[in-house]
Amino acid sequence: MPSATFTARRLLSAVAAALAFATPPAAAQLPLAADPAQAWRTMSTEHFRVHYRAEQAAWARHVTERLEGIRLAVGREIGYLPPKVTDVVIDDPLNQPNGSAVPFMDGPVMFFWPTPPDPGSGLSQQTTWGELLSIHEFAHIAHLARPSREPWEKAEQLLPFLPHIGPIPRRVPTWVSEGYATLVEGRLSASGRPNSVWRAAVLRSWALEGLLPAYEAIDDGATFVGGSMPYLVGSAYLEWLARQRGDSSLPQLWRRLTARVPRDFGEAFTGSFGDPPQALYGRFLAEVSTRALTARDARTAVGLVEGERVARFEHGAGAPTLSPDGSRVALVLGAEGGRPARIEIWNTAPGPADSIAIRDRLRMLEDDPEDVADFSPYPRRPRAVSTLWPARGRAHMEPRFLPDGRRLLVTRMEPLLSGALRPDLFIWDPRLNEVKRVTKGAGIRLADPTPDGERAVGIRCGGGTCDLVEITLASGAVRVIAAGTTTRIFAGARSSSDGQSIATAVHENGRWQVAVVARASGQVRVIDVGDGASRYAPAWMPDARSLVVVSEAGGVADLETLTLDGVATPITRVLTATHFPEVSRTNGTVWFLSLHARGWDVRRLANGGAPLARLADLRVSAAVSGARVEPVLTNPPAPAASTPEWPVGPVQDTTYAFGPRGWRLLPVFTLASTGSSVGFALTLVDPVGRLGVLAQGIVGERSAWRGASVAATWRGERPRTEFAAYWAREEPSQGGIATGALGTLDLEHAGVAVTVSLDRTSTLGGHRYSGGFLGGSAAPIVSGNVQKRATRMLGWFETAHHYQWVRSGSAVLGLEGQGQLARGVTDGVGWVRVVGAALLRVGGRRTQFELGGIYGKVTGDAPLTERLQIGGPTTTMLPSAALSQRIEDVALAAGTLTGTQAARVRAAIVRGPLSVFWEGVAAGSQVHRAKDWWRVSGLELRVPIDAAPIIRLSALEIRAGGAYAFDDDRTSGWRGWLVLSARP
Repeated sequence: MPSATFTARRLLSAVAAALAFATPPAAAQLPLAADPAQAWRTMSTEHFRVHYRAEQAAWARHVTERLEGIRLAVGREIGYLPPKVTDVVIDDPLNQPNGSAVPFMDGPVMFFWPTPPDPGSGLSQQTTWGELLSIHEFAHIAHLARPSREPWEKAEQLLPFLPHIGPIPRRVPTWVSEGYATLVEGRLSASGRPNSVWRAAVLRSWALEGLLPAYEAIDDGATFVGGSMPYLVGSAYLEWLARQRGDSSLPQLWRRLTARVPRDFGEAFTGSFGDPPQALYGRFLAEVSTRALTARDARTAVGLVEGERVARFEHGAGAPTLSPDGSRVALVLGAEGGRPARIEIWNTAPGPADSIAIRDRLRMLEDDPEDVADFSPYPRRPRAVSTLWPARGRAHMEPRFLPDGRRLLVTRMEPLLSGALRPDLFIWDPRLNEVKRVTKGAGIRLADPTPDGERAVGIRCGGGTCDLVEITLASGAVRVIAAGTTTRIFAGARSSSDGQSIATAVHENGRWQVAVVARASGQVRVIDVGDGASRYAPAWMPDARSLVVVSEAGGVADLETLTLDGVATPITRVLTATHFPEVSRTNGTVWFLSLHARGWDVRRLANGGAPLARLADLRVSAAVSGARVEPVLTNPPAPAASTPEWPVGPVQDTTYAFGPRGWRLLPVFTLASTGSSVGFALTLVDPVGRLGVLAQGIVGERSAWRGASVAATWRGERPRTEFAAYWAREEPSQGGIATGALGTLDLEHAGVAVTVSLDRTSTLGGHRYSGGFLGGSAAPIVSGNVQKRATRMLGWFETAHHYQWVRSGSAVLGLEGQGQLARGVTDGVGWVRVVGAALLRVGGRRTQFELGGIYGKVTGDAPLTERLQIGGPTTTMLPSAALSQRIEDVALAAGTLTGTQAARVRAAIVRGPLSVFWEGVAAGSQVHRAKDWWRVSGLELRVPIDAAPIIRLSALEIRAGGAYAFDDDRTSGWRGWLVLSARP
């Protein structure tokens, strides 16, 4: 049996590896579970198994056919190829571009989200999204799954439990793993983030403002786009290191980290490059800053044109949109100061002076004439005349005014029945404070209304492709105008003033181009300027004969006017990057966002801006003499046609059925004052989680749970079905804490159970309906021996619901409720039991107050073993219905309180996984008298880990805590517990 330290270290490493390697700076946790109830298939090559759904077939085939060629290229670059077959699961839980890789040496896996990225991010710089994603994620596998040559670490890999994780992911910081995969992504694709104007803009902007992260803060994601820094700064630093010591220096570093002589990252790095990583990083920052100043001076010398700053945000922001008369502007503001993302509407005309600020300034000077008023170089942010807050924690995005100038189209992520999220279209009426839903599960984004206000044009993404579509606002019906493909992606849609044409961006042949599409026929006409540069985010000028677009022609994301004949004229010259232009229909003023190191500025150019000379000989780019060091001055890069063509190999396409099986052996244990036990849980599961088997064997003290069980869950259909067989013992009377049940709950449980469950997700919350049947026995144990076996048969129905509302920003209100009705016969005696629970949660996003209660009642002639019990831990060896009579309380021994009625009231202050709680419990023939109640108070850390079939992990829960029972006069002192449990 492994030591506790070893087990904890390996388990935490496994969980970290499962969640760490996301392609873009993803959300706090990347979902690693697919929807097993879909129709799945598998494409196989020599070294890959790719599991996909029918609607993803074209995207999956394009990726799978190229994986072997990508594998060989990545192996040559990194210097190692893992021998194991890699499983790839393609799923689309959030309708966003993302991916992850888990570099287990005993079975590496990758998770691909096929929705392609929009233009304007470094991820959009690619030949195809699938190829870029494959390079980046397999680079993680080849880099991090390299085995150790150190004898003790090699011996660890022979142990049959816990995932096998190599030394590199356990020793290097995140910026190394993510930065190196990004570096490989750029080298092998001739695109990606290292070759994008986005990385150049971020490094240049942060360097000019002195905000490039210190070495210790590269992995700190708390600041604006801080989650991108391991990718952007990490890849640039590694490029710089390779330029100093040669391309072979990085593979040599990985070899030193896996050598027979154990080394931490600092030792291995210093031996490879001659100085510690912190010291060389300081030199790297100095060179980046020097190049940034050179770029600034060169562009300033010919004249910057940045427009008028309207507002500055030190956070994210979304595209501005103007009302038809130009009097109001709406835009998305990112989360700030504890407030979530929201949509605000401002008046475009300058507002009156801030009378409160003037009054406070005058009062300050009256009190102290020597004082000096605050100075700010930034304009006062316009006051919001209307605000649209999130609904149930989901923010509204992408506002666009309807022709009436009052209502707006907005999108919001909404759940499908399976729990996956899709952006849907809504109409917001600020005057009525009303939001009306238009589509359901349609996956619509970037919608723009037609002039008649009856329809909108937008983008619908699914299965790895993005179509240009038309939406009927009255019915929500969707019509495809121009279909996208794996290699042809549409992004953005703007209706012309006559409603007959749509301006959009289309990605083909490695770059973005602006196109005009006939709304009636779907005919696509690409506007090709002929310089090989990417252009996107078009907005119509008032004359309807030209567009304002974002252009990368000068190596910086600047704004241009683009005629329908293909003549492009620059109208901005900025140091950083522009995005999301919007044009006033009344006077041609161009509104847009401009990047800075702490967020975005909202800016505008009056009358459409003035034409600027193109700087043909000046470029801020990513490449210089084959090495990529950001930011630098150089000539324009080679055309996109130079991007690599990956060899297309054969694939075998088969039905998924039960999928390939994989297993994982994990320790489970309970260490508690009432009794301790330890054992193992064996998980057998396929990558998408269709059929999961969990077998457990536990031994321990007589007062604790011990026994064996096996549970098989079939999730390939809805509802899901679970079969369980179990044998388990518990003797509470043998524990150190006496029990009020006086040995009547010393039982040996055995039986089988079948459970059918249906989970549904709605816009309001989540819902579960389940029922089943159990048959077996509950045999009393006297002096360690089993007495007469009492047969036990029961059936049950249970329903559970949870809801959450977010009010005015960050105030959270949550409500949960569940109830169970069970009817059974135990040892020939029939009984009926009802148990209900409710929980109210209020507070902020980080800290909340919870108030909940449980009440149960059983018929008076029920046997003692079926009466309500309070105290003791439950066990995952038994189906939950088998112990539905027990109200769990780990601070008390099992059966401390019993009766035909039982109740618990619990209040807690919760911050993340930590809670400080107080509870009162009572059981007996009645529970309304105050003297019947016991009080318990304590502290608990509770960390649930969702099942992740793709990495062969069942659902886990880690619990640790301590509590004091005030009214238990049979023993005194604190009771503590530490539990690691697994469940199907």
